[in-house]
Amino acid sequence: MSGLVTFPYVPEKTYDLYKKQNRYKFEGFDSIGKSLKKLFEDSQKGEPLAQLILFDFYISINHPTIYKENITGKRIEQRLSKLFALSTEDEIAKGNPNINTLLLQEEIDQLEKSVLELICSNNRQKGDLYFFHSNTQGLYKLSIKSLTPDNKEINFGAFEFQSTIKGIDGLSDLINAQERKRTVELIANGKTISNIGIGSPAQMKNLHQYIVEIGKLDEYLKRFKILLKGVYKDDFLIYIKDNFRFEVYLLKNEDFIEIVLDKVRNGFLNIRYESNSIRITDLKLFKKQSKYKVDIEIDKVLPSFEEIQKKFIHIEHEKIKLFSSL
Repeated sequence: MSGLVTFPYVPEKTYDLYKKQNRYKFEGFDSIGKSLKKLFEDSQKGEPLAQLILFDFYISINHPTIYKENITGKRIEQRLSKLFALSTEDEIAKGNPNINTLLLQEEIDQLEKSVLELICSNNRQKGDLYFFHSNTQGLYKLSIKSLTPDNKEINFGAFEFQSTIKGIDGLSDLINAQERKRTVELIANGKTISNIGIGSPAQMKNLHQYIVEIGKLDEYLKRFKILLKGVYKDDFLIYIKDNFRFEVYLLKNEDFIEIVLDKVRNGFLNIRYESNSIRITDLKLFKKQSKYKVDIEIDKVLPSFEEIQKKFIHIEHEKIKLFSSL
């Protein structure tokens, strides 16, 4: 009964049957991408279990009456967990990781203790799905980002701005720009730079100009790269909650880091902060750089509602046959 509460439209057992039928075994990032593509291909070919699963995704996440609700994010996690993962983030007890598991000693030696603590704290908040990696005998984490088609900005979670400037000579005055809507005016080499802040891309561009003017861009970029490496260890799954299409993208962690570094290098393009979270408005680029992509009209992978009902009846008949054979 609990399965029917969590999965109100399609019995939870459907996911178990599909996974067993395909002998799914997690072996890293590529196995997720290939399995997702296979799920959509199977549904397009008319495979009943695959169609039921995608029907569940559609009616629980993509449907016009539900897609804007916050609960859809958690539903994506639950369903992907049932298909592929060991558990969701909510089921794992979290503690701050050891900094030595995040950075090399030579990188650790370049940062103040308070910055290292921020890296550990920010990293702890990352990861939505946990997988057991049979090859490494360890845990693999995947971060899920879901958004509606009209929202091009992705919230990449906690990444403390103060950790990017703390301990770098000449940047201490920027600490007042930590709060959104607060801006500062600073002088660099006799030039006054106004509206420096972190709450909008325009303010961030002025911030970049100040860092360049005082000759600290190279040092800042070096610091930023270390921070990205320490905080973001997970790959990303981006799910677009479109009413008419299934869109899913898998982005490698190292590709994400290179995208962000390039944006910082070129004036914090499309980047802003809200509270302590970094937000980037460039969905098109993240889609382009994703290694695995699903972008297909819903009507091409799902039959009509009447056909779905027939598949439910078929599964019930199979269950009766199974019990009769016991």
